[in-house]
Amino acid sequence: MGLGGAGIGIIVVVALFGGIPALVAAGVVYWLRSVERSSPAVAPERGLGTWTAAAVSVLAGVALWFAWLTWGGYYTDASGQTQGPYRPWQVVACALSVGAVTGILGWFTRWRLSGPLVAAIGVVLGFSTVWAVDAGTHDSTGLWGVGYLFLLVGGGIALGLVAVVVVAIRASVAKRRAGLSYPGRS
Repeated sequence: MGLGGAGIGIIVVVALFGGIPALVAAGVVYWLRSVERSSPAVAPERGLGTWTAAAVSVLAGVALWFAWLTWGGYYTDASGQTQGPYRPWQVVACALSVGAVTGILGWFTRWRLSGPLVAAIGVVLGFSTVWAVDAGTHDSTGLWGVGYLFLLVGGGIALGLVAVVVVAIRASVAKRRAGLSYPGRS
């Protein structure tokens, strides 16, 4: 099935499964940013602003999908079963790359709390949406929509955990820096 015939269905599924959660996540990010702005303990640092981080993260998610999952194809394993289109090592390497890139982007965002979350949301939306467009054009059963939902939920949880780790490390580093900046403290 080509993009023309499946185009409207892909747009509807991506808008419902991806768009609505993205709006909810944007609300959470907006709330976190208001907390960060009002708290003197959480000052903005130099780095990617919210909109820049969002755009770079979405583009990074798309680029990672293209880098890892656009080559290969179906293959026959040792037992004669058809497998694919991705090999297991390809998926593992892709997942590790996605996590690493999300962590790096989260580290270099301006805002300590909302920045890593923006990076996680952007990467998962960019990656899963381009996956949905590809899967929706090749799958005649419609099960790609379920795969898209699983990818959003699983990727969102995993990258959300990456964001939490980055927030914790950045808070620890900021606390250590603040402790070192006062005379008489060791």
